[in-house]
Amino acid sequence: MLKDRLIVVLTPVKNEAWILPLFLKATSAWADYIIVSDQGSSDGSKEIARSFPKVRLIENDALDDFDEYRMRKPLFDAAREIEGNRVLVSLDADEFLSEFEGKAWEKVMSQPKGTLIRLSCFNVCPDLKNGWRDNEADVVFVDDGRPYEDSGLVHVTRSFVSERTLSEEKLCFLHFQFVNWKRMESKHRWYQCYEHINFPEKSTIDLFRKYHWMYSDKLPVEPINESWLHQYEKKGIDLSKVFYDDYFWWDEKILEYLERFGTEYFANLDIWGIDWKKYAKRNDKKIRVKRNIKSRLLLWYLDRTKYCFNSGKGVFYKISRHLDEFLREKMHL
Repeated sequence: MLKDRLIVVLTPVKNEAWILPLFLKATSAWADYIIVSDQGSSDGSKEIARSFPKVRLIENDALDDFDEYRMRKPLFDAAREIEGNRVLVSLDADEFLSEFEGKAWEKVMSQPKGTLIRLSCFNVCPDLKNGWRDNEADVVFVDDGRPYEDSGLVHVTRSFVSERTLSEEKLCFLHFQFVNWKRMESKHRWYQCYEHINFPEKSTIDLFRKYHWMYSDKLPVEPINESWLHQYEKKGIDLSKVFYDDYFWWDEKILEYLERFGTEYFANLDIWGIDWKKYAKRNDKKIRVKRNIKSRLLLWYLDRTKYCFNSGKGVFYKISRHLDEFLREKMHL
């Protein structure tokens, strides 16, 4: 490892108290600085961040709704206030590097300025013992000062566009999103609503498929590599110590959407596993749920085909692909 390089972790946060103490403790074991941009958390996330000496907290409370570019840009701006040769590591609060010492990590740290390093994602199962590999993400950037480009509202690049990229096969990051399955479902309900509002041209069928990809009978599940856990254990960090809460701020946001746009606008989205009338009453609000038989049948069909569709094989998969196309083009769903 080049000793003159500073490791700066960049993490956007909103109501992540369920895992933030574990993330900050684990990341503090190898990072020089951790910059946290908090988007108006109400669960104590800001107080947790302040309790870690390596953290620099940005209170980015001005965002009135989700805007991922405006969430991430302050992180890069703050990182560049730190003098020195910086290696920027973009991790969300539910992500942990699989290795932060050893030859693979030293290789990453020794890359020339302007290099973007892509790491594969290892999604950890709820049992905390197994998981499956997913697509690569732009996690590490050897900073050369180039501007962070605006790439949209949601699912933007977490780092920089670079002509010099490296995929390090021996490294990955452990993604704990699926450890708390109910929390993940709440987040994906909200994502569907958010995209339906901001990108109304998108098919509701495509939104369903996009946010139900993890339901598959063909996921290549494998045991977690024990060496990933041991490096943290040597530092006195147990990655299984996750706090399981029942507070999901995304459901509160959906309730706001239902009040504002009406329930009919979201009738074709898979958000109806919650009794929203009861949920609204508990929050001293009132909504009128209106869903027709067409939307109910659509969601019944999508739910029944989510496993075979995401397996990508077999007769039922091919049938569901054709049905999806028909429903999109002929019925405008």
